[in-house]
Amino acid sequence: MVEDMYGPIAVVVNSCGRAAYSQMYPMFGQVMAFSPYYKGGRDKDLDDAAVRCKAAWDKDEGVTTHCNQTFHRGPLSLIAIVMVAFNCIPQDRMSLF
Repeated sequence: MVEDMYGPIAVVVNSCGRAAYSQMYPMFGQVMAFSPYYKGGRDKDLDDAAVRCKAAWDKDEGVTTHCNQTFHRGPLSLIAIVMVAFNCIPQDRMSLF
């Protein structure tokens, strides 16, 4: 199991949007929805994910991203979250999506 190897997973960011809450994960992390392609909620979702993930990382807890819709939303979501959480670039200048 991942947690046995890397420590506790505090946040599971499911990048398939609202369908995230119907997923069952074999860990105790907080599942949160992230809709990377929905312009109506993407910025708020990104801000929420960045805040939650940064808080977990500050406590030395793990974070994972997942998407059961397509193969690329999870990695792209993680890149966006890291960029915002660590203020690598201002969010209004992001052009990942």
